[in-house]
Amino acid sequence: MSELLDRNQTAKESETEIPVEPFNQRKEPRYPSAGEAEITPLDAGPAEPIQGEVIDVSKTGLRVRSPKSFNVGARLRVRFGEMLAFAVVRWCHSRGGGYDAGMRIEHMVPYSLVTRVRRAAAGGEK
Repeated sequence: MSELLDRNQTAKESETEIPVEPFNQRKEPRYPSAGEAEITPLDAGPAEPIQGEVIDVSKTGLRVRSPKSFNVGARLRVRFGEMLAFAVVRWCHSRGGGYDAGMRIEHMVPYSLVTRVRRAAAGGEK
């Protein structure tokens, strides 16, 4: 009987030592990224772009680091590399003198497409 209790105690001790991962709501894997981002809030009319950094990206979301915080639910335009994403802020936390924000991507297009559409709208390309 004491042998059984010893085994149970050892099992309980080892169970409490296993680190528990926080609940992960992501549907797609995220991949580390290190690149500049130009973040423009869309909810309050014309706004100046904020310079930030893309931390990681997936098919459906991304995380950016910025000197400014964003409200949950805010709509943003994020230009990084040759891509332009329209996203909604899901969370934003203070981190190391700045802010990390997780976003759900609603639409993503190559930036070159945006410039072609602008030229066409201005009558410069058919």
